[in-house]
Amino acid sequence: PAGQVVVIGMTDFDMYSRDRPESPSFFSRRAAERYGVVSAAQLHPGLISKALGRDSLDTRLRKLVLRNIGALYFAKPLVSDPESVLYEDLSSVDDIDAMGEDF
Repeated sequence: PAGQVVVIGMTDFDMYSRDRPESPSFFSRRAAERYGVVSAAQLHPGLISKALGRDSLDTRLRKLVLRNIGALYFAKPLVSDPESVLYEDLSSVDDIDAMGEDF
């Protein structure tokens, strides 16, 4: 239910799933409806991203933490809108950059 206590951890390490070995890494994982982890390992903008004015590491991390807060604390479902922080098909840094910061 919404309003429960949740824990969101952060790491600089890549995260991999035993369930999806074909996927190279994850930006964020949630478990047991109360725990989330956000990885910054693949979120650092490269030189080209910086030159194109793409989102910074801080902005990307904030979006992923907001995503976890929405899903875990507020029990919001993931959605098909690529501009929502709750976008369900999140698979790349470009997807994170395209997301807004609203549920």
